[in-house]
Amino acid sequence: MRSPFSMLRGWPVVLLLFFACQQQKEVPDIYVDQVLETLNEEGGNMIKEQYVNAVEICESSDKKVRGLSEADMDKLGTRRYQLAITPEKIVIRQESWGFRMTGHHVNPGECRFVLVHQGDLTIKIPGRTMVYDLKENTLTEEEQGIPEAFDLPFQALSETGEEQDTSGVHSVRREFMGQPVVQWVHNENNIETLWAGGREWGFSEMPSENMFAVPGKMVLQKEQKKEGYVLKLNTRTFTVGIPVDFGTFAIPAEVLPVP
Repeated sequence: MRSPFSMLRGWPVVLLLFFACQQQKEVPDIYVDQVLETLNEEGGNMIKEQYVNAVEICESSDKKVRGLSEADMDKLGTRRYQLAITPEKIVIRQESWGFRMTGHHVNPGECRFVLVHQGDLTIKIPGRTMVYDLKENTLTEEEQGIPEAFDLPFQALSETGEEQDTSGVHSVRREFMGQPVVQWVHNENNIETLWAGGREWGFSEMPSENMFAVPGKMVLQKEQKKEGYVLKLNTRTFTVGIPVDFGTFAIPAEVLPVP
């Protein structure tokens, strides 16, 4: 015979989620717009450099060049990452731009360059996650989770701090875009800056493995030196407590599921 207590085994988890959600302070609207570039050791964008070299090769071969526009060049070689957080929704839009060239086999006597764009848009609401492919114009829906788990990343952190080995790492507290941050300088001269004003919503200012801002770790700047190149992240916009404009995060109506 089944013990009556066996029927209650799932209740502690449900109650924990319920009370955790009841006690936490509601996360404010947060928006961050970031750009990541891969730079050479001299600080030049490596994809832009490849494009310039390809154009020069075409020109030296006396071919007509149809190059990228000035607007295209601004995007070339960048990866844009936007994160929006509200009490009801987490949205991430990430996209990148490269280039493609068609040679004389397609266009005799010409080198034509076009900007190549790809990316996706992820929308997470309690119990549901959708991913929209910006290039393919397709929408997929991931397995639904427990709606109460949506708020778990935003649980307040202890005021006493966290235990993490920061030996060999130097930290400086300062302001960035009007917000308190901690800048960490590692032994190998890698630098990262994290938001230090969000502990009550689960955001830690301790060093992070993340390359972009995510719930729990609001990375705002990062410079990571690799062998022969450097990954550099810059934040263009960071707001807290200002209503998010979801226009840039809209999914075309024709690909949305019928209610």
